[in-house]
Amino acid sequence: MEEYKNNAPQLQEDDEFQIDWAGILTKILKHWKQILIIGFVFGVMGIFSALSMKRMYSVQLTLAPEIQGRGSSSLSSMASMLGLGGINMGSTTDAMNITLFPEICKSTPFLVGLLDVPLESYVSDKQKEAGVEPKLTTVYKHFTREDQEKSAFAKWMEAHKKQAEKPYTGVENPTELTRKQAGVVKGLAKVITCEVDKKTGVTTIGVTLDDRLMVKQLADTVCNRLQVYVSDYRTKKAKADYDYYCMLANEAKEEYKKAQAAYAQSVDYDRSVILQ
Repeated sequence: MEEYKNNAPQLQEDDEFQIDWAGILTKILKHWKQILIIGFVFGVMGIFSALSMKRMYSVQLTLAPEIQGRGSSSLSSMASMLGLGGINMGSTTDAMNITLFPEICKSTPFLVGLLDVPLESYVSDKQKEAGVEPKLTTVYKHFTREDQEKSAFAKWMEAHKKQAEKPYTGVENPTELTRKQAGVVKGLAKVITCEVDKKTGVTTIGVTLDDRLMVKQLADTVCNRLQVYVSDYRTKKAKADYDYYCMLANEAKEEYKKAQAAYAQSVDYDRSVILQ
């Protein structure tokens, strides 16, 4: 045991891993032709792949939150003095808040509403001088590449399909999408981003597409649709509250009329009709 303990440190020092740089360099020099050929082939493939890929353009829009007025607290105190403490007078408690914006932008009904948005392709000044006109398309056609010229192989495949696909006429029910429509919605969800800063309340909407003009149009549409979505929700909520308060006022008016009639009948009964 003593001999094993004394030799243990020496064995650990001898077993340390050392890199044999000379051996590695020798192997590289031995197979330098194969390494050069493989590197050249993959380099050409990388250059070809980079040149064949489309450029992607990104646009970001910023939405600033609305600042609540200072008069809401005084209105709430006045309402409580009038016996209307249960009525919401400008309070910020709302089911629809900015933290839900990312979920709204990723929701299927919101994305389905963007499929029919018209888009126009970008045409440079030189192309306009050459007589090139911009392509008018929609989000659905652009993501399914129906607005691009099809190759001979693609045309042959469509001609020999057993069952022809029905042309796109819009989405009637967002819960019943075809496989192609669901793929477009999934792809649309990947190119649209929405981030909310919880401290400042600033919302940043980003869109990425392969056309510099289409990406601006789609980003502007997403921003407008989000604002309309929130406005419609709050308008419907305010209308529902208005209808509810009108119902309460009508019921109180009917009760007041009944009480007034009962009071008049009681007065007439006690003091006779002539005196009244």
